[in-house]
Amino acid sequence: MDALPVLPAIQRAPPEILSEIFAWTRIPTFFPETGIWHRTVNQRVLAIAPWRLSHVCQDWRNATHGNAQLWSTIEIDTLIDSYCPMSPNGHYRLAHSIPTLDYPLAAIRAQLLLSANAPLYVLLRLGDLNDASDLAHVFSLLETILDHSNRFRSLTLCLRMKVDADAIRVFSVIKGQLASLDHLHFQCRSNELEEWPAALKDIFLHAPRLQDVYFPGADPLPISLPYPQLTKLTFYTYITSAHLLAPGTLRLAQGLVSLNLGGPDKAFSWSISDVAPVHLPNLSFLGLWDGRLSAFFDTPKLNNLYIRANISAAIPFVQRFGSQLNQLNLRCYYTELSILPRFLRLTPNVSTLDLNFSRFDDPFDQREGGFSPATTALRAMTVSGSAQALCPLVTKLHIGVHSDASSAEWNAVYDMVKSRCDAMPPLRRLSFRSAVPPGNREKLKALRTPGLEIILPIFIEDGW
Repeated sequence: MDALPVLPAIQRAPPEILSEIFAWTRIPTFFPETGIWHRTVNQRVLAIAPWRLSHVCQDWRNATHGNAQLWSTIEIDTLIDSYCPMSPNGHYRLAHSIPTLDYPLAAIRAQLLLSANAPLYVLLRLGDLNDASDLAHVFSLLETILDHSNRFRSLTLCLRMKVDADAIRVFSVIKGQLASLDHLHFQCRSNELEEWPAALKDIFLHAPRLQDVYFPGADPLPISLPYPQLTKLTFYTYITSAHLLAPGTLRLAQGLVSLNLGGPDKAFSWSISDVAPVHLPNLSFLGLWDGRLSAFFDTPKLNNLYIRANISAAIPFVQRFGSQLNQLNLRCYYTELSILPRFLRLTPNVSTLDLNFSRFDDPFDQREGGFSPATTALRAMTVSGSAQALCPLVTKLHIGVHSDASSAEWNAVYDMVKSRCDAMPPLRRLSFRSAVPPGNREKLKALRTPGLEIILPIFIEDGW
């Protein structure tokens, strides 16, 4: 097998393409209690694939060893099963084991050597370890990796461990050494946040290239961030009434292009007014899991809006900014479907529309005629011609439907989509987030035209 001609193409390929290619090198996990091999969805294929490919044959070894980019993704994970390429068995373990403890220090050193001077994409997920020797081994791995922190392009740091004096010593070395860091994903167990040491509070404050921060956690954020230079900020909480942002925080982030604030249903209940009105002159994307947008009435460049719930509360906002939006993503509950036509009429210039009817009403809650409230509302939109007026310039329409939707609800969705397909200007792309039942698949396929691309996913586990 001559793999060397492939090397130039590999060297030019962006990480997302490599990830797609390397997905085929993943090893399935065997669960003895079921006797079934599964392909786990959370495998970090970029960290695994070079080891796999380098063991195919000598040609592939030469090809992979000759490309530093292939070795630039490093993972240390003591929370779930991960691949240990140099372990005696060389396979995935079950979730109750701690495979990182078997990961030789030599493997990390070899990978850092093979990565040469390439930017590093590092994922560290660390949990409490009871055995002192295990903890010492993990700290040895961390020290080896963190010595190269000046090469970190992306860092995912998820801590489920007590941050003691040894941890402070290990992580302090990156302070002032993150010259290349662009993306930070920081997560810490909520009951450890109040114990976060002051010595580590500013470890990311002096990262001159840091622009993208993702924080799924609780109240408050325990680290300082260089807000003036950030362009993308995401806060995500599971804690009811969490106050993730101190008043005035966003006023420091004048360069934000993308802001995403949210959490699961009914968890993100704090008032947007807590952050105080802000002027974000460069903001183009705003995502909220709550429709209260009063703090963001000064966003002259906003063109992409995502609202997961409470779209009725966003009406005053879209009355002001709706005409400047060209991308819109809405998650609608059946109780809000009657508001949807009014909402969309306020956004006449949207060309990309994502409608997610992701939670229909209780199927046992029926109205006259045997139709659920969701079906009734969708049919009312179609019959009244509202669907044809839904953002008349839309050329890309993406639909999400809850997996428990009834056939009547699916038929109503189809009728709404068809009425839009019959309108002008014509759709160019129609896609669905969830699997479509067979009967509706055939009807949707019939809507295809030479100028209309229709994407209908199939999930075997749905039983279709």
